[in-house]
Amino acid sequence: MVRPRGFFGILGWLLVRLRFAVVLFWAMAALAAYLYLPPLGSSTTSSLSDVVPDSAPAARAESQAEDLSGPVEAPAILVYSNPEGFTESDLGRIRDGVQRLNEGPGRPYRLQRAVPLAAQNQSDPTRVDRSLLGNKALPVLLYFERGTRLTGIATGARETREALESPGPLRTTVTGIRLVQYDTKVAIDGNLRLVTAATMLAIFLVVALTYRSLVAPLIPLASIGLATFLTLRILGWITSELGVSVPSQIEPIIVVLLFGVGTDYALFLLSRTRQALEEGSGRAEAARLGVERVGGVLLSSAAVMIAAFALLIFAQLGIYRALGPGLALALCIVFVVT
Repeated sequence: MVRPRGFFGILGWLLVRLRFAVVLFWAMAALAAYLYLPPLGSSTTSSLSDVVPDSAPAARAESQAEDLSGPVEAPAILVYSNPEGFTESDLGRIRDGVQRLNEGPGRPYRLQRAVPLAAQNQSDPTRVDRSLLGNKALPVLLYFERGTRLTGIATGARETREALESPGPLRTTVTGIRLVQYDTKVAIDGNLRLVTAATMLAIFLVVALTYRSLVAPLIPLASIGLATFLTLRILGWITSELGVSVPSQIEPIIVVLLFGVGTDYALFLLSRTRQALEEGSGRAEAARLGVERVGGVLLSSAAVMIAAFALLIFAQLGIYRALGPGLALALCIVFVVT
């Protein structure tokens, strides 16, 4: 046995000697994260601050308008439509529906007010005028309580449509920028599972064929899976404790980043371990030499990328300020786990 050299030589020796304890430690860490830390999805958001900085003219104008008269951006829109044109009966139902949304006791979830886009009466913007007779569509702007999250807006819009739905030519549908963002998030979450499964299968096949072993692929897959799970849970806990939100796009970015970086780190270790095995070292000694020979390279690579992502906290755009620390945390965890 060659005497360990340097920090990573000693680290490799400790990891080999305590390998069963290390596996048990990470298993307990994953279980604790599952039981006590919240998922990241409860702290995601999609707001104007994700796209433009607070100092931008558009953001300042929106903030000033909200202080004076409430929200200026309708997160959802209810659309009444009749391909044959509105009849007197349709207008009556529309009036009743708008009045119910504004004054009814069974108002949808966190709905604040509903304003027809074609309102003619300035003293009562919620009034539906007879001049709409014959029109084929009428958008109704739906405003929700301040602080309502994306899921809450989607729930409220769905409840609104269901409450006003009735048989006949008059139809109700919902749309709006927040609902498009919600549908996008649902699509990303659904497809993310499929993409993750396909990526895991590809990694398994490539590593298994390269090293002619069915066990070798389990090393990168286990480290990446554990690092991804811990990152999302820890980030969810940090955001909930600080009372801040992160962009809803951060989860797929973290998954993609960790699969790429985590696979590289694991393959570096496997290649050096196999090299040591070909030189005649035993399995335990080869694992130690793998850590000793490649540990410094992995640390340098991780440090550069972590620093680069961490510097995004000084960016003007809110989405980058949120993504930077989150991605830096993800790289820290995948490096430690690997």
